[in-house]
Amino acid sequence: MRLTVCRTGGYSEFGLDTGLDYLLAARPRMLGVLLKRVIGNISGPSAAVPDPPRGDLEPDDSASSLEHHVFHMDWGYHTILRLVSSYDFQTVLDIGSGAGEHARFLRHFGKQVFAVDRVAGADYVGDFNTLVLDRQFDVVWCSHVLEHQRNVGAFLEKIFAALKDDGILALTVPCHPRERLIAGHLTVWNAGLLCYNLVLAGFDCSEAKLLQTFELGLIVRKRKAGRAELGHYDPGLAGDELDRLGRFFPFPVSQGCNAEVYEANWGDRYYSFPSASVPGTIAVKSKNVR
Repeated sequence: MRLTVCRTGGYSEFGLDTGLDYLLAARPRMLGVLLKRVIGNISGPSAAVPDPPRGDLEPDDSASSLEHHVFHMDWGYHTILRLVSSYDFQTVLDIGSGAGEHARFLRHFGKQVFAVDRVAGADYVGDFNTLVLDRQFDVVWCSHVLEHQRNVGAFLEKIFAALKDDGILALTVPCHPRERLIAGHLTVWNAGLLCYNLVLAGFDCSEAKLLQTFELGLIVRKRKAGRAELGHYDPGLAGDELDRLGRFFPFPVSQGCNAEVYEANWGDRYYSFPSASVPGTIAVKSKNVR
């Protein structure tokens, strides 16, 4: 029913989250009209409802005063929506902030974002691997950066150190065939390899949220994996290694298991947001989501 109402009203996929809330707050009469039309479509001609008076279709004064905020996020789509809808946090380190659209979205909800990038204007200018950070953060946001790293282990260990205890790492990596060579992409990822590297960097991923769509997204809290297991790491004992570390993965693992896991602990994809720091309605657009 929710999907039908949004489509009847001409809302996009993200309208499932923003469209109904907007109509209920700003155009309740319009929402009533849409519901009547949906019921008419489901029940057939006998339940058809005549068009309402023209006045019911006119926008309320309250609607015209609401500002509409549009965010364009081709990457990190589901992961950032899950982050803001499911976790309580304040400070964010945005590694590889780029044009700053993710930071703008997070600030819209009152988050304090510190950008890391090589370009002037970032809060920390330079290579994250060599920067000296003056604080720890509630969240590290890292979207499509990991695949560019030459030293993945050192990079993830520095992220671990940058997080407060029980802080949150939210990261995304691309999904493309391993036989395809992409400029700048030094590694190819799947769920198994991503969790394996995170565990070796110190993260207990047993409760991590993971979703693979057009990209692979993962959210995990900073909870240390057992040092007893990590302390015996020996690449030459790969089979025993997975037996010892398996309890830190969000899915069963064993020597030679299928590492292409598409979802773990994610839940549904209906995202509800906290109150925004700026009044108005929002829409999130992505070239990868239809």
